[in-house]
Amino acid sequence: MRTGVLLLLLFVGGCSGCGPRPTDYDDGAVPPHDTVSSEATVIIANFVFRPGGATGGNVFSDWAPLVQAMSLNPGYKTLQFDDSVQTPCVVPAGTWDMTQVEWFGYVGPNAPGAAVAVSIGGAPSGGDVILPNLRKIGGEINVTNNNTVSAPVVVPATGCNFELGLGPAGDYPGIINSGAAPFFDCSALGAGQIFLLRLQGALSGTVRAIEMGNSAGVCRLTVNDTSRVAAGMVAGSNAGARLDIFYASGQVNRMAAFSGTITYGAQSTFTGQNPFLRLWSFPASANQAAAAPSTVAFTTGTGLGFSTCLRFDTTAGNIAQTLPQIRANVAIGSIAVTAGALESTGMFIVIKNQLGANAVNLSPAGGETIEGGAGPLAVPAGGSRILMSDGISNWIVIGGYL
Repeated sequence: MRTGVLLLLLFVGGCSGCGPRPTDYDDGAVPPHDTVSSEATVIIANFVFRPGGATGGNVFSDWAPLVQAMSLNPGYKTLQFDDSVQTPCVVPAGTWDMTQVEWFGYVGPNAPGAAVAVSIGGAPSGGDVILPNLRKIGGEINVTNNNTVSAPVVVPATGCNFELGLGPAGDYPGIINSGAAPFFDCSALGAGQIFLLRLQGALSGTVRAIEMGNSAGVCRLTVNDTSRVAAGMVAGSNAGARLDIFYASGQVNRMAAFSGTITYGAQSTFTGQNPFLRLWSFPASANQAAAAPSTVAFTTGTGLGFSTCLRFDTTAGNIAQTLPQIRANVAIGSIAVTAGALESTGMFIVIKNQLGANAVNLSPAGGETIEGGAGPLAVPAGGSRILMSDGISNWIVIGGYL
């Protein structure tokens, strides 16, 4: 388990009773790997930061000694944050090397939706927190970035990978960007070079989390397991930049401050094939009765949305149905429940006038169009229409019959 303590005792000469025992390091510090041959070398694979708690073994209440101890342990290790005594866990200002370190939080299976709280930068920290070589955040942890000047993670010109989640089942960390600085600074990324963010978690906040600046590089998001990227989390001013979004599942909202090209697709894009939006449809189970066609217009609370099928019964008269809003000037941090926040390029909606002799009259949201016109578009008795969003302001009719 990543949440446990792994102690490897190596003895070169001498006996097991010789030299200091691991518990003798009561300040939590770990002796160097090249200790004298008669002493025990302790390699800790899991360090715990528990501010306000007691220091001992692999548990640290102070940050600087913890980072020093990690630097003396070779190889990959996890840094587990524990806010059970003091929440949030506040990382003090400074530059802290995180080479081969994964940030991690553990709450457990009996607290669904709970997460360990971590705060970096801003007033709580006393200044910006810089984290060179941090490449992984996992487990049940929410990291709030309050940096005001510099990003905690600077992506090199040659690009790099970063994993947010993708560990054991239950992994769903989050980055909440609240300071003036982004979490990831990609402004030095070379043209065509890639910053790959593999997501099984959430990227949110009130300020962009990924800043491309004037870079003509590529930001690539792999969106897994109901991951969520809120509106405005990626920003960049270079029209030659690219934002590639690969869906396994999850949600990506509008990126109004990104000036480059946004592409959508599945893993086949890596082979050079044209990207495509992957849409999944699931049939009802055999023992689930089909819902009756609606006698009134749908709302967001009753099923209106993208990639949906709306069935109507017009026996009592015509029904006026407003389509989902394609795009709006939403605030940074908005998600799909906010009208116009979802990145909707290529998404569709199916309208079926299933019962009755009257019409379903379709109208776009305010300021938007259907085939360039204000509507309404009538769906006659027994007819259907399939409309596709252009992601900007227009619904395109791509199918249906009278």
